[in-house]
Amino acid sequence: MDSTPLRDLVVLGAVAFFITALSDRFRFPPLVGLLVTGVLLGPAGFSIVESSVSIRLLAELGITLLLFTLGLEFSLHALWQTRKLSLLGGTLQIGTTVLFASLLWLFWQRAPIPEAVGVGLIAALSSTAVGLRLLLEHGDLAAPHGRAAFSVLLFQDAAVAPIFLLLQLLGDVQHGGVWKLLRSFALLLGAAVVLFISLRLLIGLLVQVLRLSVSREALLFMGLTIGIGAALLSHMLGLSAALGAFIAGLLLSGLRERYRLMATVEPFRDAFSSLFFLSVGLLLTPAFFQEASTVFIVAGILFGGKLLIVFGLLRAFRYPARVALLTGLLLASVGEFAIVGFSLGASHGLFRPDLLQFGSGVVALTMLSSTVLYTVLRKYRLAFPSAAPPERRTEGHVLIIGYGITGQTIHAAVKAAGLPYAIMELNPFTAARLEEAGEPVIHGDCTDEKSLRRAGADRAAIIVVAISDTLLLPKAVGILRSLNPSAFLAVRTRFVAHIEPLYAAGASVVVAEEFEATLYLLALLLRHLGVPEERIGALQEHFRAQHYELFQKQLLDTAP
Repeated sequence: MDSTPLRDLVVLGAVAFFITALSDRFRFPPLVGLLVTGVLLGPAGFSIVESSVSIRLLAELGITLLLFTLGLEFSLHALWQTRKLSLLGGTLQIGTTVLFASLLWLFWQRAPIPEAVGVGLIAALSSTAVGLRLLLEHGDLAAPHGRAAFSVLLFQDAAVAPIFLLLQLLGDVQHGGVWKLLRSFALLLGAAVVLFISLRLLIGLLVQVLRLSVSREALLFMGLTIGIGAALLSHMLGLSAALGAFIAGLLLSGLRERYRLMATVEPFRDAFSSLFFLSVGLLLTPAFFQEASTVFIVAGILFGGKLLIVFGLLRAFRYPARVALLTGLLLASVGEFAIVGFSLGASHGLFRPDLLQFGSGVVALTMLSSTVLYTVLRKYRLAFPSAAPPERRTEGHVLIIGYGITGQTIHAAVKAAGLPYAIMELNPFTAARLEEAGEPVIHGDCTDEKSLRRAGADRAAIIVVAISDTLLLPKAVGILRSLNPSAFLAVRTRFVAHIEPLYAAGASVVVAEEFEATLYLLALLLRHLGVPEERIGALQEHFRAQHYELFQKQLLDTAP
């Protein structure tokens, strides 16, 4: 069948529409469907679509916008909080994976040492696109494993440019490569400084112009200009285009327009990043099946090895095993930059030209494995024991589980009232900070009975559960109720739809942010209309008492 870029884009757009619609209806991860469909549509399948320059360009645009919006969502303060895991953990992850993958390739293929090291460098990079897309789809970016995975992915993106320079060096090492390496790193440092200063000046100018208008179109074009322009400038300076887009988003994250900008750019990000996952499947040709068994074996060994490396590193950082496992699954794939790395290495004589085909197969399989296994294990939540300090013998106290905004507020109130209390927190850095401040904190998983007993959950008079993981809440509440049948168990959740399962699990009272925010907004509106405070209070209590019937009926009426 004749193929043109426009026809191919129409086919891919239609396929992406059906895959995402069906995935939402039947609850399977869209990434799986997009990757598999890309293989079926491409040369390795029915040869309906070719991997044209236009498609690859739009796919790269999706990755650029993905990193740009990620930068918008994070602040420099948040990055500073993860510096220990990002710098130390990222360095250890890359170094250990390079050693593992290089030795694997050296003994498996009897390859030259420079080629083996090059393969190791490429294999060390995880898929930012897959990891972040999974975190965004499941709302896990703020979860402990989400923050841990993001910290390492951020370091990996910063390491892309040096790794590409090393690939060039390994290919040219017999032709004055050492001097070329020193020169390249000097240029890299200068390029990073130029990039940062240029983006600061450009963004400052565009933001001043933007504030002269409230136009949504002006906001959209500013976002696209900054995101794509930063990627282009970064690429021209010899740095990773994705890193430039991320830095641009990060510089914009402190602006009051950040949320409007995110809402404007996100539809484009989602559409174009979907094309990226389709395009990965299009890279495979019929020659792939001639060495498919080797590709599957290498992909499996690499995936398992990277998973074990990340799992071990996070356990060494005192993360619970469940968090370490989920983070490992997010980072076990071989990244999208591997395809660029294989092309770059081949152009410098480091790799054989056919290695791009082999590498693309490994990339696709590890991405697919990461997506499926993360989705499955996240849903079923294997429970692991967590390392924790010696058991505290507090009794009749208030146990605060989760030290976010809710936990911090309750902690301050309980402490001011002079009541005995204990805190349980999953994030090791937050727990360490509280311990340094002399607070009675237990670092552990709220679904692990041993950790809960160390925190005195079986002896507490009041237990407040304020964790961000809504899927884990019913399980945690059930375990807490079985440990302490007489405790007053207060649970905070996000949505009204979660209230009944939590009461069924054993909660004494459930506060839904969605519902309480509605009541607060109602009070503000009535107060603005001059309704007496007594009447406002009565209406709030009426709706609070009737919230089951009111919202459950609404859920039933709107259910498909």
